Amino acid sequence: MDQYLYPYYRRDVELNQTLDREHAIEMLHSCWLKLLEVNKIRSGSHSKASAGSPLYQNVTIGGQNLVDGQPMDAVNPLSYAILESCGRLRSTQPNLSVRYHAGMSNDFLDACVQVIRCGFGMPAFNNDEIVIPEFIKLGIEPQDAYDYAAIG
Repeated sequence: MDQYLYPYYRRDVELNQTLDREHAIEMLHSCWLKLLEVNKIRSGSHSKASAGSPLYQNVTIGGQNLVDGQPMDAVNPLSYAILESCGRLRSTQPNLSVRYHAGMSNDFLDACVQVIRCGFGMPAFNNDEIVIPEFIKLGIEPQDAYDYAAIG
């Protein structure tokens, strides 16, 4: 999510200043709440085991991009805003996943840990160091392997 929305965030918050960061976070809150409106009726046992009736939506942030064939950290200011928004709202849906890699900044990793400390089970971590090479072994083009998102 931070990758495909960042050009708009950058234009409106960082360049044109038609939107401030706090309003952008408020808009992210609205997005999360809107996603909660969609529901699926499930059995009582499923609802108990799953903390309600989740649709298993997932927002993925962080990770790496390939730039001129070289892996580069993909974390950007919107990554931090999404993380902060989830930490403030503390909603159980959508799930938030962070694509971890060895080159991730300690600042971003610390921000992730602060959200985990809130106690609502997010963000989850996916390890780019494991996932990307396995995708490539399966025949997925490197450009696509570096552009994966978690589901569920």
